[in-house]
Amino acid sequence: MTLDELIDQTCQRLANVPKKHERRLVTADEVKRILQESRVAEILQQQMSIKSPKQLTVRQVIIRGRKHNAAPKERTHFSYKREFSQGFNAWVGSNGSGKSTILKSIIWALSGNAPNIKGDVKPWIEHIAVEIEISGDGIFTIQFAPGESAAKLTGSILRSSADEAIAGEGQVIVSFAGQHAMEKEVSNFIGNRLGFPSLEWLQGQKLSVEITTRSVSWSTYAQALFIGADDFSDYLFPDNSVNGRHHQKTISMYLGLDLVEAISVAQVARDRVSMDFQIERKQLQNNQTQVQTAIKQATESLEQVERRLQLIDSGESVTIDPAYVGQLNQHVADLTRRFTTVASQHQSLATQITQWQSDLASIERESLALKEAAEFRVFINGLTIDRCPRCEQELQTVPMHEEMESHTCSVCHGELRRVPSVETLEILRKDKESEAKKLKDSIRQMKKDIAQVTKERDQLNQQLEQARAEFSDLARQAQAGFTEEMKDLLGKRGYLQGQIEQLKTQTLEGRSDRLQEMEARYLVLKQVVSLLEEIVSNRYKDLLKTLVQETATLGVAFGVPGLTQVMLTEQMELLVKQHAAQFVRYNNLDVSERLKIKIAFFLSLIALRLREGIGRHPAFCIIDAPGSGEIDQASFKAMLAGLKEFGNKHGENFQILIASTRSGLEDVCKPDQIEERRAGEKFF
Repeated sequence: MTLDELIDQTCQRLANVPKKHERRLVTADEVKRILQESRVAEILQQQMSIKSPKQLTVRQVIIRGRKHNAAPKERTHFSYKREFSQGFNAWVGSNGSGKSTILKSIIWALSGNAPNIKGDVKPWIEHIAVEIEISGDGIFTIQFAPGESAAKLTGSILRSSADEAIAGEGQVIVSFAGQHAMEKEVSNFIGNRLGFPSLEWLQGQKLSVEITTRSVSWSTYAQALFIGADDFSDYLFPDNSVNGRHHQKTISMYLGLDLVEAISVAQVARDRVSMDFQIERKQLQNNQTQVQTAIKQATESLEQVERRLQLIDSGESVTIDPAYVGQLNQHVADLTRRFTTVASQHQSLATQITQWQSDLASIERESLALKEAAEFRVFINGLTIDRCPRCEQELQTVPMHEEMESHTCSVCHGELRRVPSVETLEILRKDKESEAKKLKDSIRQMKKDIAQVTKERDQLNQQLEQARAEFSDLARQAQAGFTEEMKDLLGKRGYLQGQIEQLKTQTLEGRSDRLQEMEARYLVLKQVVSLLEEIVSNRYKDLLKTLVQETATLGVAFGVPGLTQVMLTEQMELLVKQHAAQFVRYNNLDVSERLKIKIAFFLSLIALRLREGIGRHPAFCIIDAPGSGEIDQASFKAMLAGLKEFGNKHGENFQILIASTRSGLEDVCKPDQIEERRAGEKFF
């Protein structure tokens, strides 16, 4: 679809959209402007000039580092190097020989994503260089040093061979430091050249107005080129941790649905303007009461200023009007009287709470004394005696436990007698505690009253100071005369008029133009997304039908028992039918069947590209350990036969890197395309 066709059809649909309320007509020029501002127009024009899909080929890999030997301080240098050709390239070796590490190093370079390399092997690797060729663009090398952590990774992308990059030669296109930077630069570099742009969409947060931008880029697309030995729980990605939206957009890009990028950009713009519209309208509705109140207050102040200006024009000045002076004087007197009353009330409350706090301390001491008396079974009145009541000589304080040990009062030196019962003491103590609780509640309420009175006192004091200042300024105004007063009033009038105009822009009426513009933008983008999705949907259904048919054909060739049909749901869930039974989910198949279906799906994408020119798949894929314990020998042979048939059909217009623990790949690969290690031998 061309840009002009999209504009025309969008305008036609807008004319037929039911009107819930009065809104302005959106012209073709406005539609074009909105498409330009949202980048939809730019993407459509770019896609008109898209060339044929490009192929990705790995030409060479170099892995260097130092291995840890039995002795902790001994490390042996190693350097692994291998060149590749088109078609199948294989490794055969036992578990632990290093096959998976080599493949993961390659996918690390191609995707920018750090793979899950074994923890005891990863520290060995000091440098990785992967030489690639992108048809029509040339030869490049992605080289990097993993470092001790993701933050310490460093590397670059060069226009050179891997050997030149290792030697420090070649043109550096871009350098990066850190795993995140590597992912970004590799994604931009390879994704842009292969025609895999980043796609975004907005995702709302539950119970929040916040929105999050999600994206899928080459670092995600590239994962659909790698079948690892660790997990077959997802038919497209290394594991099932990604959602259906990633599946949909990734498959769409591999199938070459060029309008997908335009749809993604339009959806983001539509969702963002929809969210902005809702937030702005809600804020305006919530603020209407405050805004209208502020407008009313400013209008009243403006009217007062206007009246004073009219009095000046008539030869009178409000500032020296005796009636006004009398009113102001009375206002000051009233405020002074109210302030004095409130201040007196505040002082009274402060005195009362001080007395209550003193009473509370006394009650708590008496309660403590009663508690101790009950514990020691000796009645002590709890009085604190510092001096002799007769001669007023200072007495030395003696701890109670010493009095208990000596059975003698430290004041009168009389014998302490034990009381026969503590019931009376307990009753007295509980009464004291109840009295203390009531007093605490009263003090707590009193503090609130004091806070309220303090606030009222401070407000009155502020009003009083303002009134006194205005009263004191009357003499200055009288001396300044009409000119100074006129200047002051004109300044206030201009300020109030500007304030009112600004407040009016915060009303629903004042923002109606902006809200209508946002609504029009939303409606245009909504129709654009709908139009493009209809076009893609029709094309998508046909392509998906072809894709799943090819997957079923290859699945049968790979020996999936009783396979009759494969289907993809709208949520991008893969379903499989065997022996004419009901469809079952991909995840419910056994491990060997999942592996065969996954390989069949990957190769179907390549087959559609090579045989029918459908999509932009780079005709490259990596398959790790398809002959491990999860698949028996008969199934492995059937799979090899299927791979051989695939190679015979498509020649060497693709590249597949494959590793296995079993022999038999010589039936698929040329002799010089297999690297093999005997049991116990390592690749590096």
